[in-house]
Amino acid sequence: MTASAFDTIAGIGPARRKALLEHFGSLKRVRAATVDEIAAVEGSRRASRASSTTASTRRRPRRRAPARGPRDVAAVAPGAAPGPPPPAGARVAVITGLSGAGRTTAAKVLEDLGWFVIDNLPLALIERVVDLATAPGSSIDRVALVVDVRGRKAFAPDAGDVDLHAGIEAVRVRGVDLRVLFLEAADEALVSRYEAARRAHPLAGPDRILDGVAREQALLGDLRAEADLVVDTTDLNVHELRDRLVDAFGDAGRHSLAVNVVTFGFKNGTPRDLDMQFDVEVPAQPALGRRAAAADGAGCAGARLRARAAGDGSVSHAGVRPVRPARAGVRAGGQALPHDRHRLHRRPSPLGDDRGGPRRPPAYARRRCPGRPPRPEQPVTAQRVVAVGGGHGLARALQALRRLDVAPTAVVTVADDGGSSGRLREDLGIIAPGDLRMALLALARDADLAAVLAHRFAGGQLRGHAVGNLVLVALAELAGGDFVGALDRAGRLLDCAGRVLPSTTAPVHLRARVDGRDVGGQVRVATARGRVERVWLDPADPPACPDAVTAIDRADLVVLGPGSLYTSVIATLLVPAVGAAITATAARVVVVANLLTQPGETELIDAVEHVDALVRHVPGLRVDTLLAHDGPAPHGPGHALGAPAAHPSVRSVATADLVARTPDGRAGAGHDPDRLAVALRPLLAAPAARVDHAV
Repeated sequence: MTASAFDTIAGIGPARRKALLEHFGSLKRVRAATVDEIAAVEGSRRASRASSTTASTRRRPRRRAPARGPRDVAAVAPGAAPGPPPPAGARVAVITGLSGAGRTTAAKVLEDLGWFVIDNLPLALIERVVDLATAPGSSIDRVALVVDVRGRKAFAPDAGDVDLHAGIEAVRVRGVDLRVLFLEAADEALVSRYEAARRAHPLAGPDRILDGVAREQALLGDLRAEADLVVDTTDLNVHELRDRLVDAFGDAGRHSLAVNVVTFGFKNGTPRDLDMQFDVEVPAQPALGRRAAAADGAGCAGARLRARAAGDGSVSHAGVRPVRPARAGVRAGGQALPHDRHRLHRRPSPLGDDRGGPRRPPAYARRRCPGRPPRPEQPVTAQRVVAVGGGHGLARALQALRRLDVAPTAVVTVADDGGSSGRLREDLGIIAPGDLRMALLALARDADLAAVLAHRFAGGQLRGHAVGNLVLVALAELAGGDFVGALDRAGRLLDCAGRVLPSTTAPVHLRARVDGRDVGGQVRVATARGRVERVWLDPADPPACPDAVTAIDRADLVVLGPGSLYTSVIATLLVPAVGAAITATAARVVVVANLLTQPGETELIDAVEHVDALVRHVPGLRVDTLLAHDGPAPHGPGHALGAPAAHPSVRSVATADLVARTPDGRAGAGHDPDRLAVALRPLLAAPAARVDHAV
């Protein structure tokens, strides 16, 4: 057949072109025919929509549908007219595209816009759903159907499954306003999203994610060509994607901004659905003259305002305190109220602290904590932070990092052999759970559950055991011995603001040489009197936790300490793969110095020798910043370390007041998380080039 203008009509193959030309005689008569006349031609149903819109500007290649059979849901008997026309305004949207490109987000957006959304709909039911939605008396006028590659063979009609293209055309030929939305993204973006979500691609199987993406692109290639709207989400966040979809599928004026103003008193607590909060003070009452009550109170029954003792009777504003402006929810020069087109969920974050406590105005919080330094407002740029160590020191560092709105990863020592951890290790042959439990509790947002897991039994056979240790052991047994999986599950239960990982997944023992004698066990090393020459692990080459090594490789900042030098910080770095990752990382390495020496373990060494011990046990370690205390002398066992002198392995030294205060205002023996957060903030926000810092 020779080329003609018929070839420019999308969706018409040679067989349909021949059938239409034989029936009507010319292209001009085909263009003048009605939809019913075209549909009555044998084998031309899929071309009906294209033929009735011959002036269409969408010149897309459309796949050729297979021969109609008894199972074909889009088949139309020769000479039969289409079904009854749908109600005016009936709209159908088909959401499809690549896995990981944002179909779920798109479905939520359309649901917010009032569409009736059905996810993962079987293809054979498309026409049936449209029939139900457009039936007389139906209150549904807009239906969104999410169709994806989970129905794999549905995109291969030669395999005997339902042809999605034919199903879409069968709906369109009935006059329904049907639009196909296709979402896609670059291969790199899809791989990154799957890795971040730790999910398997539905078509990857045992292969790489990229292999699954390539197979999916091949299956959906023709459907993409027929889409009414193709959106590339590679560089879009959820808010920008929502704006695109609202423009395409929203109704102007249908979703306007609504503001509800509610007054309340703090003594009854803040309303649950509060979005913004204004702290307003009532001004002093002005005097109103002759119409007000007397100054001495005589005859003031029912009077609300009291007259001034002397004056000309005019209203005076002297002494009236102006109403204070809003303190929360509105920033200077910014948008006062959120607009529903600028945020996916159309409301700002709830007021409150990171501990999940009751919401209250910031002024109240400042008045109740006058001794704490104000929280800086400059943004933090580094987001991937790893904290290394164990015990109470690591817990203080994690609490400080939480205050900087980052979700740190804690790499924790598991060499503890005392107390509850030691008993569980001896009975069950597992890694020590005690330091892991403390790190989880430091990151927990669920304060009530954290208090339960921190409880220790005071009597009986469980005396000395921490509830959290027992829970971790139970979760590990449920996970088949997988302690990393148990920690992740515990983190979800506690709603942790970060992740906790062991330095090694194998039970290890810490050993040391102290003044020429060998000492075995973490507890004995910590309490041994004398100078510690070196420490090592038994076995010497335990397997590192792979996720811990990966977290260090990808980190922007690595924080070592504070905490026991040999039994917490160095014990973690003695796992060979962990120490190698620390020395090879491109992240900024910060060492938080201890406030005091520790009796037995470090009572004979000063601040410079602390750094020497780190470098001696981890050859090649470079310290970008050493953060030390410079303030009131801490009170506790041991002597104050203070700010160390220059060290060849330390690029810069930063000092700040880091010590916590006791209730009576004296300097305590531990780091204050708030003060430590203030000191760490400029180190988090520092550029890649390493420079000196002074706090």
